Amino acid sequence: MISGNRLGSFVSGGGTKSFFYANQVHILSISYRKQH
Repeated sequence: MISGNRLGSFVSGGGTKSFFYANQVHILSISYRKQH
């Protein structure tokens, strides 16, 4: 799980693309764990 501060610095450093990318990875990891 990504903490609030880490996520904030990640977004400000990488921009919106990085935020959406991280969100997609998070969703994929959740769906992956549900399948297995």
